[in-house]
Amino acid sequence: MPSLLFNVTVVFAVATGAAGTALSLLAVYRFWGSPFGRALAVLPPFFLGFTVYHGLLIAVPSFEEAVYVEVSVFLLLVVFAVEMLRIHYQLSRTPGEANA
Repeated sequence: MPSLLFNVTVVFAVATGAAGTALSLLAVYRFWGSPFGRALAVLPPFFLGFTVYHGLLIAVPSFEEAVYVEVSVFLLLVVFAVEMLRIHYQLSRTPGEANA
């Protein structure tokens, strides 16, 4: 039986994930045409997976397959980081007014 502290922290994580999902959807909508729009498109599934994972922890505390959801969430985080690095490298190699 999970403790009260466990339940409170997981509920807090679910609320944080839900807020992150909403804010990331707004960010994607706002920056869709920018170079970062494609990288930001990875964030809503990441936060949604974060929320589902923590929801599963509350609903089924002994859910051993939750590790697969956790791995998927962290894989999306790696995809986001790689995409941001690619964009940074691409923008740093593009000659601009500051480099001229």
